Amino acid sequence: MKLKLVAVAVTSLLAAGVVNAAEVYNKDGNKLDLYGKVHAQH
Repeated sequence: MKLKLVAVAVTSLLAAGVVNAAEVYNKDGNKLDLYGKVHAQH
């Protein structure tokens, strides 16, 4: 039972991390989010 609970908890945390992205840097149209995507605009 505990193993099943841990498996569900870990899966939930991973799924929640995929859904949400955190923006680390955003200035003058250049931004970097948590996934490492870089958007540079001039």
